[in-house]
Amino acid sequence: MKNDQTTWIRIVLSTIVLLFAVFRFVFFEAVSERMDSTFLLLLALAVLIAFLPWERLKHLKAGGIELSLDRPQVKGAIDSLGLDRVENKQLQEMLSRNVLEIQQLNGSRILWIDDKPHNIIGERRLLRALGGEVDTATSSEMAEEILVRDNDFDMIVSDVQRKGESYKLNNGIPIHEGVNFIVKLRKHGDPIIKSIPVTFYAAYDWDRLVKFTRPARETYPEPEISNSIMGLLAKVIKVLSEVRSNPIKVGLEKKPTEI
Repeated sequence: MKNDQTTWIRIVLSTIVLLFAVFRFVFFEAVSERMDSTFLLLLALAVLIAFLPWERLKHLKAGGIELSLDRPQVKGAIDSLGLDRVENKQLQEMLSRNVLEIQQLNGSRILWIDDKPHNIIGERRLLRALGGEVDTATSSEMAEEILVRDNDFDMIVSDVQRKGESYKLNNGIPIHEGVNFIVKLRKHGDPIIKSIPVTFYAAYDWDRLVKFTRPARETYPEPEISNSIMGLLAKVIKVLSEVRSNPIKVGLEKKPTEI
């Protein structure tokens, strides 16, 4: 039924444009035997409306990469978030508005630190469906081991509240290990780790989230904060798009290991 409606709409639109082209050809004086550029443009538009496979416009092709928000894995990841109908629609509209930025996510690497990873499986699944690679750590110690072994991440996403010992280095609130650990990385990490963008993701109300994350937000670069799925994904897409377009300048030379 939907395809029949689409066909009729295409026929009507192409007919209207074709009539405009004929009207232009018959009633307006034109150079070069009335075959002027306007007539040709209208004629081409009618042909495009009639024959272009519009369903393929749902796919974006750029630089050899095909991205579609209608891919089953993307739809499945969105559905797994358990959003209501309105939130689901808002999320899909937000993703559609940022489709060019989402293209930059392909191959990006995210380190996600959360002591309850099962609570964020939907968000992680969606980021992977959009082209990102997500590594998880359930503690600061695990995250630090990963970063020591491999510091080539485009972004860190962290919770705020978990157990840990990082508060001893910055006199922070012990239960706010997520914040204290990022302060530790900013002050004591290597130059690459210090520069990795960070977004805090927690279910606090906005005022408390602002208050609890202040120690980390007083460091540079200042972390982002979010307390909603929509806000988190918007910030992640924005940050990764910027980072992938302007990667961190390394400036390090490979040196032989000392014997």
